[in-house]
Amino acid sequence: MQKTICFILLVLLLQSGCRPNRARDLFQDAETLMVSAPDSALRLLDGIDPASLDSRMLRARHALLRSQALDKNGIDLKSDSVIAPAVEYYSRRGSKRDKALMYYYLGRIRNNAGQIGDCLLYTSPSPRDSTSSR
Repeated sequence: MQKTICFILLVLLLQSGCRPNRARDLFQDAETLMVSAPDSALRLLDGIDPASLDSRMLRARHALLRSQALDKNGIDLKSDSVIAPAVEYYSRRGSKRDKALMYYYLGRIRNNAGQIGDCLLYTSPSPRDSTSSR
């Protein structure tokens, strides 16, 4: 049943392009599937071309959700290229929840890459943080 739903969503996506409201709907569907069917969430997100998303916010959301789906499917990323748009966007804006998720999955990726010490580093310190001691 869930495979059928994902297939229908994918067909609709391909037919309609990825307009902002449509992208938000698909991201909401992916978040809903993330807990019960992370493989379906990943298939849904893989069907979205990030280049078709017309804002940095949507590209960041896609990157964050895709990183989460890959992790929940046991696919250990060792490069931050997938999550990079989310890091760029959420390190400066977005909700506390999105920032926390972004840093969590960035830490998971760095840990998978053997960069244990880098898991604890804040990636974008503000100018005032560089003068204070850590």
